[in-house]
Amino acid sequence: MKKFRSKAAVASTSLAAAAVARASESADTGVTEMNAGMGTVGILIGGVAAMGVVIWLIIKLMNRKK
Repeated sequence: MKKFRSKAAVASTSLAAAAVARASESADTGVTEMNAGMGTVGILIGGVAAMGVVIWLIIKLMNRKK
């Protein structure tokens, strides 16, 4: 029971610290819009395609018969 109480105390303390940190941020520090051109979109799509190929190769290598 002592361990549970200490975990609960740590959790509530970190939750309170996160709330204080979030509340202390100024209102004008938000995420701004990213000016993404066609090159940026192409790189993102190419990265997703390359990751798909790598995952496909890993699955093929793992499922081959020995």
